[in-house]
Amino acid sequence: MFTTRTPAVRGVFWKNLALVLLLDGTVSLEALAVPSGPGVTISAYDVPVDPVGLSFGADGALFVGRDNAGSGGGNADPVRIHRIAPGGGSHAEYGLVATPDPDAVFFDGTGAFSGVAGSVIVGGRPAGSATGKISAIRPNGSVVTLWGPNATFVNPSDFLADASGRLLFTDFETSHVFQTTGGAPAILFSPGVRYREISLHPSTGNLYLRNSVSHQINIYNASGVFQSTFSSGIDGTGMDFGRGGSWGNSLYVGSTTRLLRVNGPASQDTIATGFTRISDIEFGPDESMYVSDIEADTVYRLRPTETSVEELGSVSSPAAFALAHFAPNPFTGDTQIEFALPERGYGRVAIYDVTGREVAIAVSGIQERGLHRQRWDGAGRGGVRLSSGAYFARLEFAGREVTRKIVIAR
Repeated sequence: MFTTRTPAVRGVFWKNLALVLLLDGTVSLEALAVPSGPGVTISAYDVPVDPVGLSFGADGALFVGRDNAGSGGGNADPVRIHRIAPGGGSHAEYGLVATPDPDAVFFDGTGAFSGVAGSVIVGGRPAGSATGKISAIRPNGSVVTLWGPNATFVNPSDFLADASGRLLFTDFETSHVFQTTGGAPAILFSPGVRYREISLHPSTGNLYLRNSVSHQINIYNASGVFQSTFSSGIDGTGMDFGRGGSWGNSLYVGSTTRLLRVNGPASQDTIATGFTRISDIEFGPDESMYVSDIEADTVYRLRPTETSVEELGSVSSPAAFALAHFAPNPFTGDTQIEFALPERGYGRVAIYDVTGREVAIAVSGIQERGLHRQRWDGAGRGGVRLSSGAYFARLEFAGREVTRKIVIAR
């Protein structure tokens, strides 16, 4: 944090700085606080201006879409996207020329869709136009038009590739979802709803689409047939599924200043708070979560805080909150759960499958302060043992939680 004093406020200050009026009438200029949440470690990964869409390259570089409206310009203004170097802390504008409205980005590692491996696909709507345009930034920085200007799609808003080799994208203006395998994009289905974001469930292959106006997340199958409403009433933008590990395969959603884990229509957990305006969520190759905050001009990296009981020193310490390990893991019959709590109170260890559905409760009830070891036989609800596969155990206590992956091998 740094502070400057000035007798008057003039001009426009950087967005990631806060102006604080002091008692003597002067102004304190301070860096905004980093968001925080129980069980996660959050750091500023980099500070590119107006960050929106996120997509990782094969070498770990992070390509960041951009919306000039965040700096007082127009949504459709042509600007250059950002490339954050692997590891963060250093970024530069990417592409030899600006592209219109480049908020949606997708790294095409194989070149299956763009024609050249390592290209970055960028979608947007040129200013004053009713036709959309999708470009590709080649590895040498040159920019070529892939498709458009095209009245079929007007404002490509979010990209994803699925297991069948399709590139899918939403169009916020036309209410269509498009597909391509390298040729001209065609309409996959027309839900009649203006979806902005699209995510792919890692195990079912279903498509989750989010509308930032009606605040609904709806589920469609791979062919575009409506399945159900997953959640409603959550404003904001940003959505992605966890890739396993400590994050599980839950759906994580931005709600303006909050980051949520959404488990279903009436179930959600707050993971972190203190963002200014979340614009996108992406899981990286290091299994960390990355969140772009357009108003703070920052891309944050989030990592689960997993502290083993051995690292805590004395388990009587107030900091002693941990789901240390399962032994054995993987296991066939029983396993021993080891966890620590900072005080007496109600706690539980719940077991979730890869879809995020709660399938068992291994520990539940009033727990004493300190270290706990308890056997679990791998039984789910009704006493029937769970089948082989990967699961996620979550210790929940006093509004805090920590998750570990477990494997049953029958």
